[in-house]
Amino acid sequence: MCNLLKKITKQLIKRFKKIRFEWVYRVAFVIFTIAAEFIPPSEFLLNRILVDFSAHFVQNFLVSHIILGEFTFWNVWVPFLVSALDIDHFIAASSLSFVKATSLEQQAPFHNLALPIVILCLAGIFLYSNQKTLYDNFLALSLCLFVHLCRDGLRRGVAFCSYRSPPLPFSIYLLVVFTHVFLLEFLYKLSLN
Repeated sequence: MCNLLKKITKQLIKRFKKIRFEWVYRVAFVIFTIAAEFIPPSEFLLNRILVDFSAHFVQNFLVSHIILGEFTFWNVWVPFLVSALDIDHFIAASSLSFVKATSLEQQAPFHNLALPIVILCLAGIFLYSNQKTLYDNFLALSLCLFVHLCRDGLRRGVAFCSYRSPPLPFSIYLLVVFTHVFLLEFLYKLSLN
């Protein structure tokens, strides 16, 4: 009887710790998403680029951790890959100049909501074919891309195929990002059962 109580107690403590840390990542994501937009812009272009990359990385690291639930190689790789998405600015500018890449008139090719939707569809295919690891990683990738594009949408608007919205108001950005992240997290955990 005593061993059974110890075993149950250990399991409850383990579950409590996991639930507690899941909430830590959610709260950190909410606080960082709000606070990142209040970082004053630097006069130096390179500093602004580094701050933007870092903010994207931290925000997407938290998103991937919320989805994947544990620290893995993918928790670092997916946010890094999504943060490096801004390389497409150089492609659109046809130049390696930071000035040209940050002052684009046209849409950067990969800054389009069609991309995370296609990746989300691939995640659904992986779920259907019982490839859980690929499903998890593609879902995290899709969600991180969505958050990245919405954050960039605060300044330039969000593009879907050839349509581009005006810049997103901050309140709409928060509503869309939080709803999307936490709804997909809920659906993800529901799909595991």
